[in-house]
Amino acid sequence: MALLSIVIPTFNRCKKLEATLDAISPQLADTAEVTVVDNASTDDTSAIAREAADRFPPGAFRYICHPMNLGMSANILRCFEVAKSPWLLILGDDDKPRRDCVSVVANNIADNPGAVLINFASNLLDGQSGGPPRPFVSRGVAALIQDLDCFSNLLFISTTVYRVAAVRESVRDGYLNCDTYGPHVAVMLRAIDRTPDGTAVFSSDRIVDWNSPQAREGWDHRALHASFCRLAKAAPFDQQSLLLDKIRVRHQGADMPPTLRNVVRVLGQSRASAGVYMRHYAELASINPEFSREARRWMACTAAIGSWKEAVARRTCAFYDSLASRLRGGSVAYNDTAHSRYRLSDDGSSHPRH
Repeated sequence: MALLSIVIPTFNRCKKLEATLDAISPQLADTAEVTVVDNASTDDTSAIAREAADRFPPGAFRYICHPMNLGMSANILRCFEVAKSPWLLILGDDDKPRRDCVSVVANNIADNPGAVLINFASNLLDGQSGGPPRPFVSRGVAALIQDLDCFSNLLFISTTVYRVAAVRESVRDGYLNCDTYGPHVAVMLRAIDRTPDGTAVFSSDRIVDWNSPQAREGWDHRALHASFCRLAKAAPFDQQSLLLDKIRVRHQGADMPPTLRNVVRVLGQSRASAGVYMRHYAELASINPEFSREARRWMACTAAIGSWKEAVARRTCAFYDSLASRLRGGSVAYNDTAHSRYRLSDDGSSHPRH
């Protein structure tokens, strides 16, 4: 049996998939096997995968195509299920593996055979303030969150290798977080929490190069930030607030959607956006009690916008600008005149003042 399963989730990116397969095929030997998990692509992905099979050693390549599109998160989680080897690397179809990717992974596994996971450095943050993540070894979720200095590198799927026996039970927690952009992070946190000693290794070695997606392929950052509060709940309760703080270091605004003016503009495109932000604030309040009162007030404002009460939306702009400053540690005081026509009930709903 090969030491490492390299599983590549893909959807309608056949040319990028072809380049990734070309880069990984010469590295396999007896160490690794490759599986492509196709999320019901409608381009030439199937043909590319079948042609690529001839370049791999016998038995070292599989192609799995879903009969329907399961969504991005579910397709990532399927990678955990189809892995046949003791260790798993989920490799993005547009992330180019380095020439020594497989050998570097194998060496790190040999040095850390009992780890739940090994996270590798990447070029994702090259040139940014804070620089690349530092190497460390943690034991248990609390220690991981305490030492974590780069949440982005956890979110980047192609930088982590998992010990399959340690994480497979926690894949169900990933499915419970399918509405986030990081179901694999939920799997990590729960697996470390369930495993005695729960060792996570953060290596300074690099195994892939991140490629910036094209504009139409990029993530919806409003939805991404709104999902972080839900994702943080995969951590133990007493660590959730700290994890959000660590996320905020690299993802400014993770605890705060765009200003109300931006929300009003978004509603012009999607009426459902109000509901997204209301859920976001409810979850933020449940994690960090100090935000509870402000969150209820903002939910009331959002409900008003969701009902297309544009006059109320305009009047709450000043209120939200003040509130945003308070939540970010500013000194601007709450201006009640922006909400003067509405009173807030205990359940967070708003009603006209009489």
